[in-house]
Amino acid sequence: MNRKIQTSEHPAIVSAFRDNLEPVSSIASRYNVTRQAVYKILRANHVDTAHDGPLIIPCDQCGILFPKHRARVRNSIHNFCCSECYAAFITTPESRSHRQGCRIARKILEDYISSAQIKNRVVHHIDGNQDNNSIKNLMLFNSQADHASYHRFGSAIPVFDGSKLP
Repeated sequence: MNRKIQTSEHPAIVSAFRDNLEPVSSIASRYNVTRQAVYKILRANHVDTAHDGPLIIPCDQCGILFPKHRARVRNSIHNFCCSECYAAFITTPESRSHRQGCRIARKILEDYISSAQIKNRVVHHIDGNQDNNSIKNLMLFNSQADHASYHRFGSAIPVFDGSKLP
């Protein structure tokens, strides 16, 4: 980590922190420098790096600006100013499409194998597309732990694997 960051790289670092909400530690890793070097560049470019200040962002439902901490913005797909906006959003077709894909997949597997084998198990879409509910695209795991193990290590064996059907 003895690399010196070139001046031409400063705008990209500032943009990664300010616009992409990337953590300083990942910027430092990407540029192979210390976090302190990244903080120094951000301060030199007049970027407020205070950890306690929230960002002011728009609500995805109503558009009202509201404060939310950087990490919570970075870790969420949608941002809502209040529970009423969240409740209004989850009733839209956009929010239900993901869950509908899971429910439809479970129903297809229930028709193919008994519903008793489906209960308390996790359905996985092989191609990652929740809308592709072909039986050949579905896998069934005993638990969420097995499902996560499959994603992380490829080691979990599914209870049912549709890709092996003729």
